[in-house]
Order: sequence, then C-alpha cells, then structure tokens
Amino acid sequence: MSAVQQMSVSVQALRLCQRRALRTAVSARQFASIRQHDGWAKERLGVRQFDHQEQHRMGLFHRPGRVNNQKHTFDTEYFRSPACKDLLKVSWEGAVGLEIEDGRFTTVSRRAIKAGEIIEHGILRGIGMGVLDDKAPNPFICKLGQDFLLSKSFPWTKHSTAAPPPFLASGVLMFYPKSASHYNVEVHVKESPVEGFEFDAVASEDIPAGSRLVRKVADDNLVAPLPQYAADYHMSDETLEAYIAHVRKMDAEKAALAGVKPDVLHEDVIREHIQQTRSGQAPILSELTVTLPHPVWGGFAVFACQDIKAGEIVECGLHAKIEGLQGDKCPYVFTWNSDGKRYTDGRENTWATGSGNAMFYNSDYPSNVRMYRLFDQFRYIIVATTDIKEGEEVMHLYASSSWRKCFVQDDYLPKLLPVEGESA
Repeated sequence: MSAVQQMSVSVQALRLCQRRALRTAVSARQFASIRQHDGWAKERLGVRQFDHQEQHRMGLFHRPGRVNNQKHTFDTEYFRSPACKDLLKVSWEGAVGLEIEDGRFTTVSRRAIKAGEIIEHGILRGIGMGVLDDKAPNPFICKLGQDFLLSKSFPWTKHSTAAPPPFLASGVLMFYPKSASHYNVEVHVKESPVEGFEFDAVASEDIPAGSRLVRKVADDNLVAPLPQYAADYHMSDETLEAYIAHVRKMDAEKAALAGVKPDVLHEDVIREHIQQTRSGQAPILSELTVTLPHPVWGGFAVFACQDIKAGEIVECGLHAKIEGLQGDKCPYVFTWNSDGKRYTDGRENTWATGSGNAMFYNSDYPSNVRMYRLFDQFRYIIVATTDIKEGEEVMHLYASSSWRKCFVQDDYLPKLLPVEGESA
C-alpha cells in the first residue's frame, strides 16, 4: 500500500471515529434530557439503595453508650407515628384472650369478630433442621403443611422425605385448639422483610364474643393434646414463698461467682401479681411493650409503649415446654432448668418457648428489666429494674448466656458469669 493510500485509510478511520463520537454525544444529551423528566431514573439505574428501615433508624433519639446506660430509644414523635406503628410485628390484644378450660389454656374471642378479619399478627421463627426430635409430641410447635400452607396447598411429603420444618410462634398462636374440620380461624404465612416469616390469624367466619377460637390444621390425627399447665397456674402462698426463697438463694450464688452485688429481688411485686391473677384481677397475659424491627442490629426487638417506673411489671405471660429440643443450637427458646444451670446429673435440660413478646427481648448487662421464671407453673413475669422511657428498648440478661453454646459463641452477647468450657 502506497503512502497516499495509507493516508486515505487513516483519514477515513478518523472521520468514522468522529462520527461515532458525535452520535454518542448526541445520544448522551438526548438521554440526559429524557432523565430530567423521568422520575424513575435513579431507580432504573440502580443508584438508589432500597432500605426499608432507613426511616426507622432515623427515628432513634438515643443510642447506648452516649450520655447514659439507656438502651436504643426512639424519638417520641416518630414512635407514635403511623409509620412506626405500621411496623408492629406482634399483636393479638383486643381480639384474642386466654382462659382456663379443663385444666388447659384456650383462646377465646374478646369481642365480636367479622369473617376475614385479622385477629392476630405475629412472627414464626424457624427451628433448624435436626435440632428438634421430630417424633416428640410437641403441641406448641407449628409445622409447615400441618399448621400453615396446609398439605393440600403445599404437599411437603411429595417434595421431601424429611419431616416438615418446625417453627416457634409469637403471641398466643400456640394455645389455639386445632381441628381439620371444625374451625373458625385460618393461619396465613408470608416471608418477613425483617427475618423469618410473619403470620396472620384470620377469622374464617363471623365469630360472636366469648367464642372458642379454633384454628385450622391439615390432619386431626397429627394434633398432640395440650398439657394441663393451667391446673398448676395458681400458686399457693406456701409455694410462692418457697419460690421467692429459691430465687434469693440463686441470686446469692450468682453474685458470689460474678463478684457483684445480688440483683434486686422484686418479691413484693411478685406476691401482688400472684394474688391478683389468683383472684382474677389481672389477666393471664399482659404487656406494656411492642415488638418492632430493630433499628440498628437487624432482627427484632422489644420497646416500651409508655413510660414505665422501676418495679412495675412490663410483661407477664406463659411458657410452654418443648420436648426433644437441642437448646444449645436454638437461641429462640428459654432454659427452664429450675436452678438456671446446665444439668450435670443425668437429667435432660428443659427448654420452653414464651408467649407474647417474650421471644424477642434482646440481652444486655446492666439490663433494664428482670425476667422471673415460675418454673412449675410455666409462667413468667418481667419487672422493670430502672425507669424506662416510652420508645426505649427493653432488655434482660439471658439466664444461660454463660453456658449455652449458641450464646457462648456470640461475642456480642453480655456474659455475667464465667463462661462454661468447650464441653458445653
């Protein structure tokens, strides 16, 4: 190729590049002009990062570690706003109540309920596969295919030879009587944008006030009978004093091991509460708290829905024993060993799941509440140890934080007592 031909090719290539650059510049100007009128431009380009808790975090007024030991606390204006209340995750009060029937706790309608009305909203937390003995009778466990997404709509056995996944439920869902044919409540489940799954208990027909609430299950043959916990619900004065003496002894032993002063024992508060429930002046379940997404850590947390004075009962409710569970691997259950320690004498450790908001309290030390476990009655009472502000996170110290594997391995979880060795 001659020098003249080479120059001609170079000129053509240069002109081609110039035309391409011109077209690119025109396109860019046209696109920029379009974007000025395109309200979805940022979302289409993926510039904006969606965060459903952004406003929730911005609603915080106080974070721990600054000024005082107060826990995460929301600004009152935000906490009372519809935006915050829309995030309420556990709710049953107003429509569902608990009563004692034939030695068992059962759910009843506290008012007239219309067909299609959501009467309870809550959270299902999954128990890891292999953590629970699938053959153990556990009436307080919810299972996929039996309790929700019933077998006809989700035939689990056609997809897997393993047992259906088990779940723990918030609120009072575990206390509903169950039936495959005679029911007035159905459970609908969806994936939670926060963690795990959320459920709605929905009335399948009009329900008069005072009626038993029975939820639909897939198979009556798979329904385990509820134990007669209610037969031992009310404590005699003698039993109550023995319990208080037992707690005082445990407090002294724990304080000696930790090198601190014993916790305040709210014995007068406990006595008054037991007397009030015995006479029917106080309900089986009550709470001054709400469960919301945690604004910082992810997951859930419990917050005071009003100012609470030290010594007031923050929440009371029921626990239910879970059989065949490996509590070292499941952080959502409570140790129910009567001395708060791991059994080393051959007895099986006892684990229980809590009603209401109990499952969602996070752990801290110093805490602003104390949980009292009434072991033989499967009851709990949560009492404020300090004044708590409206919108403040409510936290207690986990009883098994120093010896339970799933807690010991959590470096962020406070531990008052010396940590148990690797044999845990």
